[in-house]
Amino acid sequence: MLETENKTPLHKGMIEVLLQDEDYYVTAGADGFIKWWRISDIDQAEAEEGLDFAISPTKEIQITEGEDGKNPAYIVHMIRADAKWYIQDAYGRIYMMPRDSDVYQVVYEFNQGAINDVAISPQHNYALTLGENGLVKTWDYVAKNVAYQSHYAGGGTCLEHMPNSDGNKGRICAAGFDNGIVRILGITADGIQLLTAFKAHDDAVVKIKYTQDMKMLVTASATGDVFFFESDGLTDV
Repeated sequence: MLETENKTPLHKGMIEVLLQDEDYYVTAGADGFIKWWRISDIDQAEAEEGLDFAISPTKEIQITEGEDGKNPAYIVHMIRADAKWYIQDAYGRIYMMPRDSDVYQVVYEFNQGAINDVAISPQHNYALTLGENGLVKTWDYVAKNVAYQSHYAGGGTCLEHMPNSDGNKGRICAAGFDNGIVRILGITADGIQLLTAFKAHDDAVVKIKYTQDMKMLVTASATGDVFFFESDGLTDV
């Protein structure tokens, strides 16, 4: 699939985000552009030669550092929370953009290396970010300030927030690190609490995922190992 009749790539550089937003596919990446592609247009498209066909985005927005359009973001992650998009920039910013608008703003700017992942509580108005330097920050995206932060050994790689339940109150998150450690964190009124930690892999943890029933935590390593850990849906793994 190529963009427009000129058959140029959909983005200049790496595409880091591909997700579905109702009737659209959304792509974003290294050029700072977010593009919406109507799914029905893709389903009805016919390739003239081989597997390629031309298509135009329904809408596109470029996230840049300033109003002059210079210094585009390197978009590595997007999350939709209610009627807002939260956009993670590899250069150390998190942007917020209403779903029905093209006006975006910086809600937090980090100055200590790249943010490698972001997770939003399913129940409360906070998000967690994990930096390459092992720094975990909890920030209130309504008050637009950092509530707590804690530093851990190893470079942060990935986050996974546990689904909300009566037991965990939507306040438990798992964090993976490049030294193979997984840490289970509790977000309380007093700060970030380390609930448990274990060595999941000999190399970097690149992905963590809870099953929907919270009875299993799955981890994947940089070398392709996938491990399954039993979970009580609260703190223990």
